[in-house]
Formats: sequence, C-alpha cells, structure tokens
Amino acid sequence: TKAARYDGKTVLDFVDYVDPLIMFEDDYEDQEESVDDEACENNIHYLSQNDFLYGTYRIQECGEYIFTEDIILNFNAPTEEEENSPDFSPNSINGDRLYWFPTEQQKDQYPGLFSYEGSYSLGFFAGITVESDDVVINLNGFKFEMDKRFYIQQRFFSLIELATKPFLPHQGASTWGLTD
Repeated sequence: TKAARYDGKTVLDFVDYVDPLIMFEDDYEDQEESVDDEACENNIHYLSQNDFLYGTYRIQECGEYIFTEDIILNFNAPTEEEENSPDFSPNSINGDRLYWFPTEQQKDQYPGLFSYEGSYSLGFFAGITVESDDVVINLNGFKFEMDKRFYIQQRFFSLIELATKPFLPHQGASTWGLTD
C-alpha cells in the first residue's frame, strides 16, 4: 500500500498496528470507483426512537438517514418497575444485566464488555457510529440527546462518532494494559 511519505518512510513504518478499516489513498481510489452514487442517493432510512432502544445505531452502508421524531438515548435502561423497587441501585448487576450497557445477548453486535477488549468495553460510547462513506444524517429539525439518567451513568459518550471505536488500537482507557 502506498501511503504518505516522511523522510522516505510511510506511516506504516511508524506504527505497530494499522486497523484493517483504514484505507490509504491508493486503496480508497480503487474502492471509490465501485461506489454507485445513485444507489447511495436512493438509499434512504427513516430513524425513530425504536431504532435506539437497545444500543448504538451502527450505520454500515451509504445513504441518507432521516430522523422522524426527537430521539432520547437511554440504551438498555432499567424498567420503571425496576427503578421503583426499594432494592434498586443503578450500579447493581442484576444477573447478567448491567443497566445501560450491552447485554450478554448483544456481545456480537457490540463487542468488548464481556471480553474486556473491543469497541464497547466501556459500554455504549456513541448514539450513532458512521462506519461507511457517503452518509448524510438529517436531524430533520428534531432533537438528538441523552436521557439524564443515561448521561449520569455513561459520561464518556459522543452523539455521533465517525468511527467504529472510540480510540486508536492499543490506546485510550479501554486497553486494560494490553500491549499485543
């Protein structure tokens, strides 16, 4: 892969790891020719509160994503009945359930919490992740915000993240000391 050069070296000479999703200019040009602009323009998705009930909305294909109502993010929140219980604690683990975090059943879609490495090892870090090129997000005049209870529980958060993970590999708060 051809990459930007500095002193006769490429970026690949300076780093130990390059994520396979990173494309350098020559790779991008090859892929760009295969993108069908008309297909992207006609690929329209309408987003409602139901699309955000259980976790980050992951955009993995080009197109326009249009909000149809105000969205308040409160992923995997406790039920009203659970919150009203005299034994309720927002930080308790109820069986396999940790409120406001991915569940065991979601570990393939949101990897990391149960293996201590991966994009979601710190929980849900974004409301939307943009994992594709040629994406338009149209709020359509609606609000996009975190529920106050979720905000208090998950302070490390972006409403819209232009990546699949919050940190570069082997960097940030979620590496847990891993070096390989």
